[in-house]
Amino acid sequence: RQLGESVCRDLGYPMADLLRSLESPSNPEFQSSRGGGGGGRQEKTASNRSENPSSPHQNYKPPAEISDVRRNQETPDVVAEVQQSRVAGSDPNAQRVAELLRAADAECSNGNLSGACKSLELAADLNPENGEIAKSLGALLYRFEDFSKAEQYFSIAADRNPEDPSVWIQLALVNMRLDRADKFEPLLTKALDLDPENRDALKAWADGALLKNRFEQAANIYSRIIRLHPRDVESLLALGVCYFKSNEFEFARRTFEKVLEFEPQNQMAVDNLN
Repeated sequence: RQLGESVCRDLGYPMADLLRSLESPSNPEFQSSRGGGGGGRQEKTASNRSENPSSPHQNYKPPAEISDVRRNQETPDVVAEVQQSRVAGSDPNAQRVAELLRAADAECSNGNLSGACKSLELAADLNPENGEIAKSLGALLYRFEDFSKAEQYFSIAADRNPEDPSVWIQLALVNMRLDRADKFEPLLTKALDLDPENRDALKAWADGALLKNRFEQAANIYSRIIRLHPRDVESLLALGVCYFKSNEFEFARRTFEKVLEFEPQNQMAVDNLN
């Protein structure tokens, strides 16, 4: 309750309203922009929920690692279709760059990410000023866990396209993977300055706090996301983790029950309620 009251106080959100929001029926008006919040998690057939959800929590199990809660949030999405930005017609390399971009696009479509990465590296060498090429290449290098080179290309992309929040998010995430935690929040702040309601930036910020066991800060941010996106199952699960880790079992129970309103067979929510 102390954590719940802190969340409500920081949000200016009455405690009774928070409890009602967790108890209220699903609102079909709200749709998650991330595919209903289910993400890439594997769904399993769950056993029936307890008929008495208010029973003691002696069998209440802590959630799995937070990486299971999130949909690999720390991994920037690899561009499905390489953006073929305009190259100045006077550039003698323009035709070759266009060919490499088409090749990278085809290789991505065929699942050959290594080949796409090589094509993009050649294109980036020929056109080092193109921020979109740098951003796409950085995402692929991140996927291959070449974080140092990914950071170089994300930095180029941020320099070329400073008004793009997603570049600052990717740059923040890769710095976290490089153990440069001091740069993580300042870079996310740049993204949130551009788009204060950017869900990816808020989730990255909340996930970082949760991984550092800063449960109150993480709960505040997840609650902010849920107010913006009430059907965001990933954030509801993570908020349940925060409540559980803080021994706020009643809030955790209500949060996991809310998940089951949207995804009745969500295994993580079922396991924790049982």
